[in-house]
Formats: sequence, C-alpha cells, structure tokens
Amino acid sequence: MRDLGSFSAIVTHVLDYKGPDNPPGPHNGWEGLKAFTVYIIGVYGPDEVSIGAKRAYDLGEDDGILKLKPRTIDAVQIRSRKERREIDQMLREDL
Repeated sequence: MRDLGSFSAIVTHVLDYKGPDNPPGPHNGWEGLKAFTVYIIGVYGPDEVSIGAKRAYDLGEDDGILKLKPRTIDAVQIRSRKERREIDQMLREDL
C-alpha cells in the first residue's frame, strides 16, 4: 500500500507534467480541467500484464468552491486482457 497524497497534489503533478516532446500538462491549470480518471496499476509477478482499477471524476463548482464528483460509487476493476494490454501500452508510452 502506498499513499499518493491528496487529489490536489495528484492533479497538480499531472498539470505540471512535461512528457517527451509534449507541452506542459493538457490543461495548464485547474480552470481548464473538467474531468479526469485515476488508474491504479499493479504488477503481478507470474503474469505478463498489469492489473489495476480505475475511477473517473468530474470537477464542478458549488457556491464558488471547486469540488470533485466521482462518477461511480466504487472503483472499476480492470480485468479483461485487452484493457490490461492497454494499460501496459500507456505505461510504455510514458517511459
């Protein structure tokens, strides 16, 4: 188990990220961010592909206060081989 910090810290990290040959984050600030999905990825030794879960959030204002609104009650497990290969591809692209 690992504590990744607050959602604010995670989103700020993403907004500040500069990928290979990419400009800073896709939104460059909270005001452009409308939604995001958090992926939790793990590697299981004997298996050749990753395992994981995901949960999507929308950002909205309530009385001038920015609030996160989850789209689902629980995280969705990533189980299919196709989705697991897609996770592996995302990780490879980010190396």
